[in-house]
Amino acid sequence: SKHLNQLARVAFDVDLGRVTAIAERGVELIGGAESSDEPGWQRVVQFAHGLAEERLEDIGETGIRALGRIPGLNVNENQLNVLLDRTLDVVGEPSTWDDGAWEDLGELAAHLGTDLLQNITLSGIRRLGHVTNLDLDTAADLLGQAIDQLGPITEWSADDIRSLGRVAAGISVDTVRQLDFDALVALIDADSLPDGVLQAVVERVQQLQGGVDISELSTDLLQDIAPALRALPAESLSSLPAAALPIIDAVDGLSSDQVAAVLARAQDALGPVSSWDIDTWREFPRHAGELAALAA
Repeated sequence: SKHLNQLARVAFDVDLGRVTAIAERGVELIGGAESSDEPGWQRVVQFAHGLAEERLEDIGETGIRALGRIPGLNVNENQLNVLLDRTLDVVGEPSTWDDGAWEDLGELAAHLGTDLLQNITLSGIRRLGHVTNLDLDTAADLLGQAIDQLGPITEWSADDIRSLGRVAAGISVDTVRQLDFDALVALIDADSLPDGVLQAVVERVQQLQGGVDISELSTDLLQDIAPALRALPAESLSSLPAAALPIIDAVDGLSSDQVAAVLARAQDALGPVSSWDIDTWREFPRHAGELAALAA
């Protein structure tokens, strides 16, 4: 409606009291918390953090799904708990959800305890693997359920691993040590893998290459497993070939010791930083500032 459109255009830097008033008025305009007005809810949920707990206690399935589709839903803990309870009452426990419910409610489901995430479908597991807030313990539990449905990870395809997203982060180091190269490359696509798993990936690649030292891996191989290089100790980075330095520079999350090791190796291979030209600096776009500061 015209009134809802006007509400939706209100700036988001207003205080919580005004947001609450806007949310309350929005719910009234669409016919109440149990309304099935999908377009209306799409506007109201922009003010989710202003929804009163009393409204959330009565919210219908259309509103629940509209809220569930928001990544990183901006509500407080009490609002979230009320919404989760209402979701279970209205939609049912996750073990009963179909693919559509998982698509809409996966972000919310990630806040449920693992006891409520048992016996869910493979589609549900995959959806949870691509939410914004899945913790590692839940990932490990869901990975166990995926194994029950798909069989041992060592028999999975690379696509099977990729489809699980963050859930794959629950893998054990012992299992990593049994994977083939394609599976390893698929695994490191998973978000926020523990350092122990990343280290095991690198070691497994070395083993598959005949037990070679990290310094003997080709740049193509290093590029394929680049995210795992974050787990290497600084001394290992110091031994990498010069051609691999831009690959290391592109890795997120390097420690100060690792950056210092990259600098030392770069100066050994390319000469003192003071002699670098613009083309050399362009090889290190991510860490150029840190390298310059360390060399100063």
